[in-house]
Amino acid sequence: MQEKRKHRRFAVDIMNITGRMTLSGMVRVLGISVNGILLKADMRLNIASEYNLKLQEKDKVIALKGVVKSSSLSETIKDDAGNMVPIYTADIAFRNISDDIRAELAHFIEGYREEEARKLSALRITIDAPEQASPGISEDYRVKKLSLGGMLIENRHAVEIETRTPMEISLPEQIPVKFVGRVASCLPIADTNPTHYAIGIEFIDVSEKDRERLKEFIYLLDTEEENFSDIWLRKDL
Repeated sequence: MQEKRKHRRFAVDIMNITGRMTLSGMVRVLGISVNGILLKADMRLNIASEYNLKLQEKDKVIALKGVVKSSSLSETIKDDAGNMVPIYTADIAFRNISDDIRAELAHFIEGYREEEARKLSALRITIDAPEQASPGISEDYRVKKLSLGGMLIENRHAVEIETRTPMEISLPEQIPVKFVGRVASCLPIADTNPTHYAIGIEFIDVSEKDRERLKEFIYLLDTEEENFSDIWLRKDL
């Protein structure tokens, strides 16, 4: 039985469209310095891979890039549904930090040192605790197919179905389109080492401005495909 879709999907492999998604739902910081961070997360971070990190406390946000120096399985825990969840420990070295960012980071760390006497677990935090400092880990992915309703991406990590996460895609010569995506499917891609995953994403929260930009881009794809088909039809005549 052929699958029916509300929106037509366009293959965009050759256009090298990329995006970014938040990967982890739980992060526990074990230690931090101006040079790097040691943390535990409910997903494996690949050694030698570069990740985008965000430290946030109230309205203060510090965006960083880091490379994983080491990553290993450290424990397993049970989630609310009773499933066993692997927890990984990763050591990440910050990269390309400007003097200004380094000063901000040093001030951020010093603030925790001053308060650690009254905090039972300074820097033991999760993304879902907005009243505390929250680190976010995000990773770039490649867009394989795109439609008005969603997309198919290729990513280095499996993501649990029904996960909802902030995402963005960088359309050619445009600023990123931002949205919340729902993971509709996640399947391993054959003959990839390490294993990559084909992940189906549904757009569930897109601003009117970003949706309009996406519509304009899809319209261009549709027009270009029609022109391409017309050229080949004329060749056959």
